[in-house]
Amino acid sequence: MLVRFKITVRETLIVKLTGATYPCQTSYFVEYTNHPRYAHLSLDDSRGTLFISKEEAEATIKTLPSTIDKANSEYRNDYEYSVDAVEYTHANHCGYSDVHPYEIVRVVSPKTIEIRLMDAELVEGWKPEIVSGGFSGHCVNQGSQQYNYKSPTPTTASFAPDCVKTVGSIQIMAVIL
Repeated sequence: MLVRFKITVRETLIVKLTGATYPCQTSYFVEYTNHPRYAHLSLDDSRGTLFISKEEAEATIKTLPSTIDKANSEYRNDYEYSVDAVEYTHANHCGYSDVHPYEIVRVVSPKTIEIRLMDAELVEGWKPEIVSGGFSGHCVNQGSQQYNYKSPTPTTASFAPDCVKTVGSIQIMAVIL
């Protein structure tokens, strides 16, 4: 299992004139811009910046503001931060239009994982709806496909040194079965 860390942000909007407080939706930290004329904290509801270690995320929190009070605004934003662990057991390889499921077999180092291709079977009863267009046709219900995934039968795995790929900040080693 691969573990990464996100910074969870609880934002509160405060009306300067009345002091009324309005809690905002909990979201995740993306980036902080501290410009001389404005400060901006980028947040996202589902995705956020991933950190390799909890210590790295906590160090980033120390650089983030607890309040952003913009001049000429009737509102002030207060922020509370915490670090949450995100556990990954699977990964997908996304090609142009194909997606191949893998399971994470072993975490070799903070930046290297070992993966194994999984068996995928289309859920019975799904039929593609093809309309004319593109090179030979277009599947209009492609997004509704559902699959059942299962690990392949365990065998002895060997590591192929020429199958190491770097994706973002993670190095991936293919497992040859």
